Amino acid sequence: MLALFRGVLQAGLGFLVIAALAGINKMNLVKVNNIKVIVTFFLTVVALLIFAYSGKIDWKYGLLLAVGQSAGGWAGSLWSVKKGKVWIRRLLLVMIVVLAIKLLVSQ
Repeated sequence: MLALFRGVLQAGLGFLVIAALAGINKMNLVKVNNIKVIVTFFLTVVALLIFAYSGKIDWKYGLLLAVGQSAGGWAGSLWSVKKGKVWIRRLLLVMIVVLAIKLLVSQ
């Protein structure tokens, strides 16, 4: 179900994967984040292939976005390993609240 959501909307999948893995399986948040990144990578590759085949990609902006996301992912992974699960949990809570407020305000 998460893969279908990823393919259609893409937004917010990370939060759903973290909630599913941490909540259902009671896994450590650092490990959950690592799994989330791997799952997201493979789902992104599939989506990329589909959109590339359809000719729907603006490669200039796509590559720029990929570089920015890669740098952010690298920095985030270093930060999460250094700070540990307490800070990941706090940041996740803040981001969920911010996203919820944005969704409420935009409607």
